[in-house]
Amino acid sequence: MPEHLGTTHLETNCARAVTPAFDRDVALLHSFTYEEADTGFADVAARDPGCAMAH
Repeated sequence: MPEHLGTTHLETNCARAVTPAFDRDVALLHSFTYEEADTGFADVAARDPGCAMAH
């Protein structure tokens, strides 16, 4: 089933490779899908420890 989250984008200092995942996690957060968003942000932070917004 395709996701229907809408579109989000925040300018961050995160690596380009994690930006799509970060944007999806923001959309999940704003869709009240907190556990999945939390897991996603943790994954982004693990892949790019310098991505402060993911912490």
